[in-house]
Amino acid sequence: MVKPSGYNNRQTSASAIKLKD
Repeated sequence: MVKPSGYNNRQTSASAIKLKD
């Protein structure tokens, strides 16, 4: 997974879940 350095870990996780779904 690509994590944008500007985003927080929580937001990254939420975005990753949304992208996967």
